[in-house]
Amino acid sequence: MARGSFPLGPESGWLRLHVFREGVVSALGHDLVLEAESWSGTLAGDPEHPGEVEVTVSVPISSLFVREAQGGLRKLTPQDKESIRDRIATTLRGHEHPTLQFSARGAQLQGVRDGGGFGKGTLAGSLAVAGRSEPLEVRFTFTRQGEDVRISGGAEVVQTRWGVTPFKGLHFGLRVRDSVEVYFDLLLTGGGAVNWEGGADAVGQG
Repeated sequence: MARGSFPLGPESGWLRLHVFREGVVSALGHDLVLEAESWSGTLAGDPEHPGEVEVTVSVPISSLFVREAQGGLRKLTPQDKESIRDRIATTLRGHEHPTLQFSARGAQLQGVRDGGGFGKGTLAGSLAVAGRSEPLEVRFTFTRQGEDVRISGGAEVVQTRWGVTPFKGLHFGLRVRDSVEVYFDLLLTGGGAVNWEGGADAVGQG
């Protein structure tokens, strides 16, 4: 089966960040779900060479917007949401480093069953934030859906590992939790043609 490539982006699914509040006056703030409205990437590999999957993802910081907000003393206004976007850009030094970059080579699959129709695994890659790259492990599951394959998963990003100082409110009793949860859900059109069986397969297209 020849090496192939799947394009990744909003057309194939969504990418979201869950940001949580903490502190003695955390009830004043909101837990946020941020979504990337524009992002791009590729997933490539050769199923005949186990583990040689390659994944790249690029997310413009300016594309992150508030999809959901929970808690707080009042509902966020459109102006509040724009202010949060500005704050994200400042916190992540978006003017100097405008994109978040993830890359990985090699996937480990476990628990593959149903003839390769379902399984889970991990990607060991590198995430670049604010000009600093650190290792990041991404967990995922996949399910064959006819000719397509749905892949979903996530990772935990601890901001201070990348030299990022989590946002603090005017009162230090309200701040953003250091740990941010990242989730994604993708549908690979034609991915059902891939041989997903075996211990540590690559992901590709015939």
